[in-house]
Amino acid sequence: TCHADVVARILLLYATLNPGVGYVQGMSEICAPLYYAFCLDPLCDSSQAEADAFFCFSLVLAEMRDAFVEDSNHADGGMLGRMRHIDEVLESTDAQVWAHLNDQGVPPMMYVARWTASLLAQDLEMPDLLRVWDALLGDLAGPRPLLHYLCVARVVLIR
Repeated sequence: TCHADVVARILLLYATLNPGVGYVQGMSEICAPLYYAFCLDPLCDSSQAEADAFFCFSLVLAEMRDAFVEDSNHADGGMLGRMRHIDEVLESTDAQVWAHLNDQGVPPMMYVARWTASLLAQDLEMPDLLRVWDALLGDLAGPRPLLHYLCVARVVLIR
């Protein structure tokens, strides 16, 4: 069995068990690093890696569910709610960058949606991603507060 098939099975099982969410673009970017981490574990065989990755993926998505459900977009945990919070943090952190982006008509969705939906998986190298996820997923408050600050830090660094 190839690794892509395993990730596809995990995503299919998740979508089947969670029909209200289903599969949404970007979920594979969250699933694949989890599966990768378990595959590296010398105490895990391949079937354990798949089961463990599915369990962890389900837990991560339980926290992120609203970001993937269109009806929840405007809730605090929905994608637009997350963008609103990140926009507020950016305004208080770097008012000059915030004002420039607003003056240019660039909404937060244009520059941080990918980061929040994938938990930065598309933008960090795997070793860095696993370290960041260790902090994000180890936070009992959930990944959102720290993730939002990391997104704002990335915008400020790009400045």
